[in-house]
Amino acid sequence: MVFQFDVIAPFEGVIEAVFRQAGETVEEGEPLFMLKANNLAHPIQAPVTGLALNIEVNQGEFVLAGMILATITESDQS
Repeated sequence: MVFQFDVIAPFEGVIEAVFRQAGETVEEGEPLFMLKANNLAHPIQAPVTGLALNIEVNQGEFVLAGMILATITESDQS
């Protein structure tokens, strides 16, 4: 069984860095993006270990709170 998890912007800001591309493996807790808001940079981390199915934003892009930044698939190993 395959599960999908969306990575959501917790608040509005500018994507300062994108650390992974679609098709790459990500580890739970690994930073995927750096989101700058109120002159502070905040890492946006992978919620699970899996495959980055989609990366929806680019460096320099302004995002709103609640916007989907990426989708990660996780395979059920049981």
